[in-house]
Amino acid sequence: MKNVQLVPRQRNLLCELVDHKRHGRLPDPFGVVPTRGTDYVIYLQGRDSLRLSRLSDLDALCAAGLLEQQWNRMANARLYHINKAAEQAVKSGLITAAKTETAVALPNKRPSATPRQKADALRSTLKWRLAESMRGVALGEAVIRLSIIRAAYYRAVPDTAVITLTLNELGQQLMAHFNTAVTMQEKSAASRTIASFGEWAGVIYQMLSASPDTCQFDAFHAGLSADA
Repeated sequence: MKNVQLVPRQRNLLCELVDHKRHGRLPDPFGVVPTRGTDYVIYLQGRDSLRLSRLSDLDALCAAGLLEQQWNRMANARLYHINKAAEQAVKSGLITAAKTETAVALPNKRPSATPRQKADALRSTLKWRLAESMRGVALGEAVIRLSIIRAAYYRAVPDTAVITLTLNELGQQLMAHFNTAVTMQEKSAASRTIASFGEWAGVIYQMLSASPDTCQFDAFHAGLSADA
């Protein structure tokens, strides 16, 4: 670890990143995706996205020798890796989270057993899989489709037509991405994303149907047939 002074916000961020990595929620390496306004998000598996207001915080952690950065294979987005120095600094207590009220996550007020809550949890996992296997414009398009689908099933009367159309578009996009994957690692990541998509879509179709057994969804409904 280099002699770089970190502000409390940066220490908190590092502690969160290390904790998510330790529990298998953070891709390695991980990417940062811009959202509306000036904020960014880091997708996590099975959790709400980690919001980031300043990319300079990641730069500071890199300068401190706690993160390593690289370009993705298309050289259009940066990826970050948490190194051993960061894990050791947090584990040993050399870097600890600042004790602030805003660092405490608020509990989810919606009942966890509702179908929408289950769909949201699977959607978080799918976003994590997308961030693991896709980059750049393709990732942005996929995330937009996720948002359209979620908005449609949260309406007072879910918009079945929009959901079906957008699910089909997303499925076709994922299949096209799988077909263009080059390495076995890329194929494997794309295949896991397709499997996660099928699980999420199945829950959505069950939500929209009074008789779930008549509305099963699998990869073939969206033209998916990845064997990897």
